[in-house]
Amino acid sequence: MPNQASRTLSGEMSLNEMRNGIYSTCPETQLQHYLRYLDTMSEIFEVWTLPTANGLQSVYCKTTLIDTEDCGCLLLFEAVKLLAQNQSIHTGSRRYQRRNNGFFARFFMTNTAPMLLIDPHKDGRIVDANIAALRFYHYSDEEMRTKHTWQINTLGRDVIPIMNNIANLPGGHKPLNFTHILADGSLRHVQTYAGPVVLYNIRLMLCIIHDITEEVHLKKELEFSAAHDPLTGLLNRREFHRLVEAPTFIPRGYCLLLIDIDHFKSINDIHGHQKGDEVLLVLSRILETSVDREDKIYRWGGEEFLLFLPHSPIAAR
Repeated sequence: MPNQASRTLSGEMSLNEMRNGIYSTCPETQLQHYLRYLDTMSEIFEVWTLPTANGLQSVYCKTTLIDTEDCGCLLLFEAVKLLAQNQSIHTGSRRYQRRNNGFFARFFMTNTAPMLLIDPHKDGRIVDANIAALRFYHYSDEEMRTKHTWQINTLGRDVIPIMNNIANLPGGHKPLNFTHILADGSLRHVQTYAGPVVLYNIRLMLCIIHDITEEVHLKKELEFSAAHDPLTGLLNRREFHRLVEAPTFIPRGYCLLLIDIDHFKSINDIHGHQKGDEVLLVLSRILETSVDREDKIYRWGGEEFLLFLPHSPIAAR
């Protein structure tokens, strides 16, 4: 429900166009995601793109949660300050200094997500980090401001071209996954959302960090479970079918060996299924130590094992 001033300011642009314009910077793409932040914070900050007589310009918007009698809880957007397009934007000639009383500083420092402000024109130097980022990386504020992005990324300086490309994208970029290095040397998988932002007339890059380490580990565990036999840890029958049904599979020059344990049922009947499982495990380890690195071993089912030998001399006969 826009008021008259906002209708005049926005012209024919929709809310989506203003939030995703060439100069826009929004921490969240979906507005409903702000609800979890506004439970603990009084306001959130966005930068929108708006039309003016001099062309498109940026406007700072304060976002708050209000309770109305007619519609319940609503998000209220208030335009705070317009950044004139004809103002010169510094790209490194001025030094960034946080203004603690500003809307952005309050949004930045109180956000629960780790956030970094980066100067892409100074070799990716980190010029500011919020409290959540200091807790995540285990650095003090002073230590963090001496770092560059490539020093906390396992890619090292190879991440700089990626960062420079991101800095030149008006609307930021889709999430990218990296592995970051904490102060104690431990590694964490992260998903980053970054995009250019103009603060105090200085062009910087805002980077929001999400720790996805547990999700990455869980995904690897699920992928391993889907491809391997739970008892022996060998590849399962499903993986063999995936191998031979792949478009890149060449159906020649390999050997298949099917191994079956004789009288295995009697082992289970006489000594119990636990002993039977132990026999399967012992045979699995024997097979693993008896094949080449390129060979694959599958538990075909029960007491049956399948060996795929892609470079066996038997296949050449």
